[in-house]
Parts: sequence; structure tokens; C-alpha cells
Amino acid sequence: MRILVALCMAALGLTVACGRKESSAPAPATQPATAAAPKLPETAASGLVRDSMEVEGQTVAIDHSPFDLGRVQDLFDRDKDSFARTAHANPAVVTLNFSKPRSIKGVEVTTATMNIALKCVATLEGDGEKTFSREYRNLPADPTVSLEFPGLSRPVTRLRIEIANPDGGDGHIHIRTLRLL
Repeated sequence: MRILVALCMAALGLTVACGRKESSAPAPATQPATAAAPKLPETAASGLVRDSMEVEGQTVAIDHSPFDLGRVQDLFDRDKDSFARTAHANPAVVTLNFSKPRSIKGVEVTTATMNIALKCVATLEGDGEKTFSREYRNLPADPTVSLEFPGLSRPVTRLRIEIANPDGGDGHIHIRTLRLL
């Protein structure tokens, strides 16, 4: 009966004393109404989030799947303890739009423990695209995998990277590091 009363009171927003001595903490200070809200990344029409940052000495516009943990900077900091996690996106998509075309030999990706399906679509300077893909299974914990781009003779203007869990998983992809080769 006490449980039923407590549940009803909780549903009505009333508190129930539990016999413990509670200490009252001061209420947190509120922000003034004029405080500026932090700048959030834009969302592209594709549902991807648009960010911009310096990658290997070049400013790069980056479109990526929305993250519920981490930031795009965590992908490129080479720290395997930091990561970004997609908010229910499998595959995770990271598209690098280079301000100046650049040569790329491949990519290296470190994820949380999972099997990995990796696909990269390189848009070439001038015209055309090349697609590279590979699936990796029976990997150790927090694996690092590389995907080479053989025969890629022209610089790249855009690189779309898709990192998927081919087994489905929980819909989150944890990306610890992403490195261009």
C-alpha cells in the first residue's frame, strides 16, 4: 500500500520522505536571458551535420552523421581514448570536402569493438569517382583498419567515408580516430 501511495504522490509531483536526513543545496544560478547560446553545427539538407575544421594543414568542410557523443574534432585528434558516436546511424558517414584538391593513398579508421564494413568514394579533380570498399571480420578490441586506394592517380576534391557494422549492432558507430594516408 505504501508503494502505491508513493507512486501516486510521485506522479502528482509530490515528494515522499524516506527517513533519511536530506541536505538542502542552493539552487543553481540561472543564466541571464541575454547570454548567447553556443554555436551549433549546421544540418545539411541530407540530414548530415556540417562542420569545418583544419585537417592536416587544410581547412576542410565536413558533413557527417549526427553524433550523440563527441565532436568531429575527436575523429582527427589521433587520441584513441576520445571518440564520436553516431546517433542511430549505421553506416556512419563522414564526407571531407577539400578546399584544395589533395592526393590520398587511403584511410585508416579506429572504431570501438565490432566487425567493420568500410566504403570510400573519392571524387577526383576534373571529373569522375572511384569507390573502394572492404569488410573486416574477427577483429581485436577497438580495431584499427586501413583501406588503400590503389590506382588513384588524380587528386581528390571530396572523400565520402562510410563506416558500418555489417552485423547491425545497436545503431551506434563509435569512431575513435580517422586518418588520411
